[in-house]
Amino acid sequence: MTHPPRPATDALRIRAAQIGMFETPILHGQVTDAAALNAALRTTILSQADAAPSLNRSNVGGWHSANDMLA
Repeated sequence: MTHPPRPATDALRIRAAQIGMFETPILHGQVTDAAALNAALRTTILSQADAAPSLNRSNVGGWHSANDMLA
């Protein structure tokens, strides 16, 4: 299986501000060339969804990736 090209490392460097909400820190920022990153993510995720069955979790009618998808 071939993977789509990954965006340049610099595209993932973002300026983020921490927002204190709930007990989990939330970072908000903008990704350089987000459209290219989103297209690559979409291709990768849909490819994984076609290749692997969904885990039976909280999604109703959706697909849930395996726990090691990003490993």
